[in-house]
Amino acid sequence: MTLKLSMSESDIVRAMKNNQFSPVQVLASRFFKEDLKNVEADKDGIFIWNDDINDYQAYRYIEEDQDIIIDFLEEWEDYENNYIDDFAMSPISFSIEKKK
Repeated sequence: MTLKLSMSESDIVRAMKNNQFSPVQVLASRFFKEDLKNVEADKDGIFIWNDDINDYQAYRYIEEDQDIIIDFLEEWEDYENNYIDDFAMSPISFSIEKKK
């Protein structure tokens, strides 16, 4: 089952206010209605942690969207590390599938 996630400008703004979390994490937190602290997002996928049972759900980006998400996360990393002064990328949409 493929899930479509659409980032909003507010996801980016929220992440910029607290750059402990990326806009992809903020989006996934909102989409899955999970606490931001329980969401990880990297170039391989999104992970939703459930501390109560010490388990997680893993999602991978569909192949067609991998370049979009990698470019976005690399730009965010540059912003986070102060290599660039302003994060100028627009919100993105991408699809994920639950890992088996």
